[in-house]
Amino acid sequence: MESSSADPAVVLARFLACLNDIWIKAGPPSYAEVEALSRKFATPVQGRTLRVEELKRSTVQRILSRQGKTLPKWPWVASLVTVLRVIASQNGVAPDDLGTLDEWKARYEEAWRRFHGRPRETPSPTGERPDTAAVREAAVPRRVPVPGVRPELRRLAGIRLSGSSQGRDQAMEEHAGLHALAGRFKTAGWWRRYWDVVPEWAELYLDLERAARLIHAYEIQFVPGLLQTPEYAEAVIRLEHGTAPETQINRRVELRMLRQKRLWGPNPPRLWAILDEAMLRREYGGPATMQAQLEYLLKVSYLPNVGIQVMPLGKGGYAAAGGPITALRFAEELLPDVIYLERLGGADYPTGAADMLHFGQVLDRLSIEAATPVESRDMLRRLCSGK
Repeated sequence: MESSSADPAVVLARFLACLNDIWIKAGPPSYAEVEALSRKFATPVQGRTLRVEELKRSTVQRILSRQGKTLPKWPWVASLVTVLRVIASQNGVAPDDLGTLDEWKARYEEAWRRFHGRPRETPSPTGERPDTAAVREAAVPRRVPVPGVRPELRRLAGIRLSGSSQGRDQAMEEHAGLHALAGRFKTAGWWRRYWDVVPEWAELYLDLERAARLIHAYEIQFVPGLLQTPEYAEAVIRLEHGTAPETQINRRVELRMLRQKRLWGPNPPRLWAILDEAMLRREYGGPATMQAQLEYLLKVSYLPNVGIQVMPLGKGGYAAAGGPITALRFAEELLPDVIYLERLGGADYPTGAADMLHFGQVLDRLSIEAATPVESRDMLRRLCSGK
């Protein structure tokens, strides 16, 4: 039995059978659909920088029909898994049911060892130097079980709970779970000395944002608070709180700047922000303020822990037509992701399984539709020059 399991032909057949299984589970899609979607990708979601290869239909068909005699290369496998995860989410299938990239990497390494009779020693699959890849991987959080937190809160999502009494009871239970989650972190309540300028609906978010290892956001109206200059922050704060005392305006700006310190400090979170181009063309605070804000965005886009994509006007960002979305992910394995939907005068924290899946799909699509990070830097440079 052992010799059979170590037979290279058997190892290859089993590995390709697993790829065929998730192909079917994701749709199954057509070869043309997979090829077309692979061309649209700049970077996968999940905070990684692995560039997706073009998955030519002829190559995909040849490999999955087992016409090859060796294992496909890891970047190709990772690209296929990433594209199938997106297709699965679009078809209402939980992407993690297909397996995460980490799980597939472990499966690939084991297949390689059995196929070649030795451990695989290759450069990082991202194409980066090992030290750089380690920094990137450190930004990808892992999850551990948390007592008292429902496991179905784990996925990103988006449809609201029903208005039935059962739905309301479930919402109360799950929101209580979010508060319990926030209380687990030592950073909970770090903002207390600004209690007079923090609305109740934002308290939970400030606790969770401080503890997050990955912050994935789409913004349509304003530059995210974590990326605002002091002058820009003051301008947008005055839009909503223009009649407030000057001391409160200043305290709100000060709190926003304190939130940003984590991006520049040790062990910073990974911030992945998708910005609608329309917001970048609105001169909040006047031309000079907006010019400085654009230049600042260009500067921070080069930080290793910050990724910025711009959603071109021509794309519209229809996947998130309802408004801004922020997803928070934490370092411990199995901790639930948290969705935050801010609106005028309040915020929602959807926790239902259907909601989590829906918003995961939305953020996936936005990452595909938006300009790549390199293209986005070019757009920011053009905006800085007034084009």
